[in-house]
This record gives sequence, structure tokens and C-alpha cells, in this order.
Amino acid sequence: MGYIFDVDGTLTPSLTKIDPIFHDWFLNWMDGKSIFLVTGSDRAKTLNQLGERIVYNANMTFHCSGNVVYAGDTLLRKNKWSPTLEQIDWLNNQLDSSPYKERTGKHFEYRDGAINFSIVGRNAKGAERTRYHYWDQQTGERVRIAAQFKEAFPKVDAVIGGQTGLDIYPIGQDKGQITKIIGTDHIFIGDRCQPGGNDYVLAKKIKECKEVENWEHTWEILRVLD
Repeated sequence: MGYIFDVDGTLTPSLTKIDPIFHDWFLNWMDGKSIFLVTGSDRAKTLNQLGERIVYNANMTFHCSGNVVYAGDTLLRKNKWSPTLEQIDWLNNQLDSSPYKERTGKHFEYRDGAINFSIVGRNAKGAERTRYHYWDQQTGERVRIAAQFKEAFPKVDAVIGGQTGLDIYPIGQDKGQITKIIGTDHIFIGDRCQPGGNDYVLAKKIKECKEVENWEHTWEILRVLD
């Protein structure tokens, strides 16, 4: 049995680097265990957030919701997919019509096998991300956009990822696809394990799931597991 970890909101604050004290503790905790990392972000962001020592000491890392697979620094697999112009136009219409007016730019991030879409924009920093996240919790904007997108394009999935975005990919190219490689006899720790979250499909498939509120909560759980 091994341990599978989400990254944003689970091992790190969203889109920022791991706490240095937790980094050293976690690196020591990993020793002798089977560790897998799965994130919606690309390889470069994962290395920036966690550092090379954690990433390279994991048994496998799954980036872009499992569409890019590495063992150490060796690329094992990369899926390809791009949204259609119709899908991009649909999302741009949501951007134009959203009542949330604070915008930071980079509303689309193209990844291998997936895209991330954000109303406030991927350039948003801490306070800007927190403001949108709070507003989204009150209004349910991302839940609504995801549901309407899936209704308009039934072969493509849209799920809530991180504080501000939606992860979008073809049906089946989600985090759950990693179980075809490593099986299901693991403990998964993630922060978006409820329906509509980008950890949900994997959480359903895996033997045991522990949903966390943040990286500090993860640390509390790992102390008990150890």
C-alpha cells in the first residue's frame, strides 16, 4: 500500500511553495514509503512548489490531472488534447458575462491533456485569489459554470480545481486515470474530494481517502499515520 498526495491545498498553499519546515519533515516522512503525487498543474509548477528532492523521491508524479506521468526525471506518458474553438468561445462568454469584475489576466492555461479556466485569472496573487474564492463560495459561480459546460459539451468534463479555477479535460482523462497504472490499494489525501471537485473521481476509486482543509491539516494526519 502507498500514499497518493494532491499538491495545491494539500501539501502547499494554492499555487505557492511548500512551507520549508514541512518540506524537511515530509521528505523525512517519505523515506521507505511508496509515495505518488497527482496534481492539475504541469511539471514545472510542481517542481517549483515542492522542490526537486520531494518530486524525485516520489515513486511517480502525475501532472496535468494524470495526463503526464514521470518516474523520477523520466517521462513515461503524455496525453494530448486541445479544446475546440466552440468550447473556448463558450468559456469566453462566461468571462464576459460574469458579475465578478476583478480580473488579473491569463484566464486560460493550456496543459497537456487539459486546460484550466479562471474568471479572476491565473495571474491573481494571494489576496486576489482569496477574494474570488470567498465570492465564489457565496455565489457558486464555478459550480454553475461547470454544470452548464458539461451540459453543452457532454464528452468533456469540468471540475473545480484550486481556489479560483476549473480543470477541463475529456471524460476519463481525470486524476482517476492514475489507478490504471498504480492500482487502488492506497491512501489518497486531497482537498477536493467531494462531488464536483477535481479529486473526486480518484477519491471514489481509491481504497481510502482522507479529505483535508489545507497543508497544515495534512501534516496533522501524517503525524498520526506515522
